[in-house]
Amino acid sequence: MPRWVWGNLPAVREKNAKRHQCISMTLARLVNARQVYQHVTGQEKVAVLQDAWLNNDPHNQPIASFLHQSTVPVTVFSDQAFNF
Repeated sequence: MPRWVWGNLPAVREKNAKRHQCISMTLARLVNARQVYQHVTGQEKVAVLQDAWLNNDPHNQPIASFLHQSTVPVTVFSDQAFNF
């Protein structure tokens, strides 16, 4: 089960760094990591993760398969509270 952390998180960013909306990786690459940290901001993205966790439907939400795997520890950080 992922560890869910929320609160005011410090922003770490270089002065002129470009912003990225998302970075995608394959499930195979992610499960070969020692630890995965997922960072989401905004209530809409938190709602997607909550729905993926609660419904566990990888066909509609691929992130569900990753949240429910037990190979690598996952920590989810957010600026919003999780409602479950």
